[in-house]
Amino acid sequence: MPITNSTEITLKDLKKYSNTDLVTVIGQQVLAGNYTNLFLLTTTLVSISSASPNVKDTSLSQSIRALSRQCQKQLDWNCSHALFLEGVFCYLGIERPKDDKQAIYYHEKAITQGNSFSMIERAAMHQWGEGGDINISEAMRLYDKAISLGNVVAMNSQAQIYLSNKDFPKAIKLYEDAILLGYTPAMIERAMMHQYGYEEGGEISFSKAIELYEQAIQLGDSNAMRKRALMYYEGQGGDVNYSEAIRLFEEAIELGDADAMNDRAWMYCQGHGGDINYSEAMKLYKQASQLKHIDATGNCAHMHECGLGTNLNLSKAIKWYERAYRYNNGKDNNINNNLKEKIESILSDEGQLAEDLLNTLWKELIAGESFTQETLSYLSKYCSKTLLERLKTSPEGTSLFFLKQLKLNSLHPVTSILSSHDAKLNHFVGRAIYNISTFFGVPVDTDFKELMRHARNISDSRIAFFQKAIAADEPSVSLNDLSPELKTHIFSFLQPGLVSDLRQGCFFTATPKEPTEENVTSNLKIS
Repeated sequence: MPITNSTEITLKDLKKYSNTDLVTVIGQQVLAGNYTNLFLLTTTLVSISSASPNVKDTSLSQSIRALSRQCQKQLDWNCSHALFLEGVFCYLGIERPKDDKQAIYYHEKAITQGNSFSMIERAAMHQWGEGGDINISEAMRLYDKAISLGNVVAMNSQAQIYLSNKDFPKAIKLYEDAILLGYTPAMIERAMMHQYGYEEGGEISFSKAIELYEQAIQLGDSNAMRKRALMYYEGQGGDVNYSEAIRLFEEAIELGDADAMNDRAWMYCQGHGGDINYSEAMKLYKQASQLKHIDATGNCAHMHECGLGTNLNLSKAIKWYERAYRYNNGKDNNINNNLKEKIESILSDEGQLAEDLLNTLWKELIAGESFTQETLSYLSKYCSKTLLERLKTSPEGTSLFFLKQLKLNSLHPVTSILSSHDAKLNHFVGRAIYNISTFFGVPVDTDFKELMRHARNISDSRIAFFQKAIAADEPSVSLNDLSPELKTHIFSFLQPGLVSDLRQGCFFTATPKEPTEENVTSNLKIS
């Protein structure tokens, strides 16, 4: 559903519109100097930057490339807004490798033109030691500069530094300045100080917290709705009130708040405010998981593991635990360790789950998503041969482009499974044989080497069908009378991967023409 280039896009648009539309419209707003909806843009870009390269949304990538081209045009005019966006793209690695130094270059150029949002980005990099050493004094200087330009985001960011250093008066002053300017994150931060006693003397005031949450709710802030709902749920500032908690959770859910989805699902699981309803809980957990909510994704896994709201399915439980691990992306070691323990516990079955697990994870394995070593080792140990044979007969297994990517990327899960010795040779005798063989230079075969032999056969059969048929002198070779397009169509039934190779430009040029050995095999050599 396309959207117009309106000045305001509320959080409700997260539900109504695609990320592609949001990137296009908000990106254009920023280039015009309107940063009102910057949070929505950066949230979307962060989501893109954390996605696997093999599973990114093509239309979204096209939208970002178009925005980047527009940035480049405005860079020629030394536009500070274009410099800011380029800095963000470099920092997140959008349509290019992540490059902190280039991000710094663009932000510092924008700063010379008085762009307060680049001041904030550069200050944050100093604050967290990105692109250089941690430099709090320089971060504070830049926040001060942005604050002098009236930037409420800078007020909030600097207040958080003061709060972490327990300089409560300065933090409160900045929060309250931002509150006067209608900045809802500052209202929430100040409300939390009242709610939990984060100030001199540790005084708790639920009434003051509620007042600020309600103020932010009136301005449509879903985070404030959720936090006020939790106060109703826990009976802070009044009696426990599940109906009001549910009302606010559901308003926040309408605005796309993943935390609220997770909390409301928990209420369904516990039967708080109504009957226990695991199926509704599962719907909400899955909805939050689509927004990469780690806890909700782990809860989805638990529901599959225990058969709550769905059939008991341990393979699907692994799939969801792996997604949660992926979403965490190493940010929290405790979460990582907890998820790995759950995965290990399920996979202690001596291979009974192996083939079903392979079927369940197939699309994500082929797409190159990351997996824990526990899952990869299990699949390597118990169904490497099955994976190999299935891959040979799949469309991907007849794509030279895909097979070459497996060879070039040792971290691809399929490569890891087919190449692993440790998982298969996990007993003393097996390891001894492997060590002796490698010591004396005796090659140890792997399923991955077998796949590469298969790739060579794929390449050879293409040469035989196209190039050698053309070179044949016998008049009986009727293939030479066929057009390249028709020959390609015929051969694609034998090798479905030929179609994707054509899209990647790995077999013919953009317009199919009579192949030679050189252009048939260029960039496709496997060994």
